[in-house]
Amino acid sequence: MAEMASQAPPVLKVGLIGAGRVGIALSRSLQNHGHSIIAANAISEKSQKRVHEFLPATDLQEIENLIENVQTVLFAVPDDVLPDLVRGIAQTIGFKKHQFVIHTSGRFGIDVLAPATLQGALPMAIHPAMTFTGAPNDVDRIVGCPFAITTTDELLPIAAALVLNMGGREYVVAEKDRALYHAALSHAANHSSIVVNQATSILQEIGIEDPGLFLSPLVNAAIENSLTMGIDALTGPIVRGDVETVRAHLLALGDTEVQKTYRTIAVATVNRLHQLGKLSNSVTKDLLEVLQ
Repeated sequence: MAEMASQAPPVLKVGLIGAGRVGIALSRSLQNHGHSIIAANAISEKSQKRVHEFLPATDLQEIENLIENVQTVLFAVPDDVLPDLVRGIAQTIGFKKHQFVIHTSGRFGIDVLAPATLQGALPMAIHPAMTFTGAPNDVDRIVGCPFAITTTDELLPIAAALVLNMGGREYVVAEKDRALYHAALSHAANHSSIVVNQATSILQEIGIEDPGLFLSPLVNAAIENSLTMGIDALTGPIVRGDVETVRAHLLALGDTEVQKTYRTIAVATVNRLHQLGKLSNSVTKDLLEVLQ
C-alpha cells in the first residue's frame, strides 16, 4: 500500500456535509495539507459555530450549492442518516460525473454510495479509527491514526495517498467486513468507556475525589497488556477462581445497573476462560452459579 500511495493525492476542493467532530477534524487536516474546504453544510447552531471557529474561510452553503461548487463531497454524518441522505441527493440534486464522494462512516463501505456511483461519482469510504472530542488538538490525533479504506481497485491508490497525506496510516477493509470491523471498534472503545465511567462513579460515591488516580494506571496497563499478551494478561478474581470474592462484589454492588454490567461481562469472561482451558469445570460451574 505504501508503494501504491507514493504518488501525491490531487489537490481537492472539498465540500463538507456534517460539521460534527469527525468532519471538522478531517477537514482541518485536509486544509493543513494543502486542500481547500470551500463549503460546508451545517444544520445545527452548534455545527455552524464549529465551522466558523475551525474553518473560518469556509462558506456555509445549502447542499444543492455545495454539490455544484465542489469537486469532492465529504460526508461526515451519523451512520443511520447516510443512506437516505445519499439517495435523496442523487434523486433531487444529482452528483457530478467524476466527483469524489467520500464518507467517514465505519459501518459502511461504498455500497451505500451506489446512488452517487451510478451517476458517475467516484466513491470512497475512509474511516479514522479515533475518537474526537471537538477540542482544537483533535487534528493532531490524526497523525499516526489508522484509517479503514474501502473503495474500488482503481481508486485505492488515491484513497491511500489521501490518508498518508494527512499523516494517517491506511488499511484496506473489504466491503463485506465493514460492519464487523466497526462492531469491534465500538465494542472496545464505547463499552470500555461505560465500564470506566461506572467504576468512576462508584469510587466517587465512597469518597474518593479523584478516581482517575486509581483507575488511570490500572486501566491503561490492562489495555496495553491485553493488546500485547491477549487473554493471558487477564488478572483478578475470576481468572483466579475466587468465587467468594465475586459473590462479595455482587452483594456490594446491590441491585444496580452496574451490577448488571458486572454480571454480563463476568459471565463472558468465565465462558471464554473455560473455553481456553484456563478454568476447570468445577470452578466454572461455581462461578456461573454465583453470576446467574
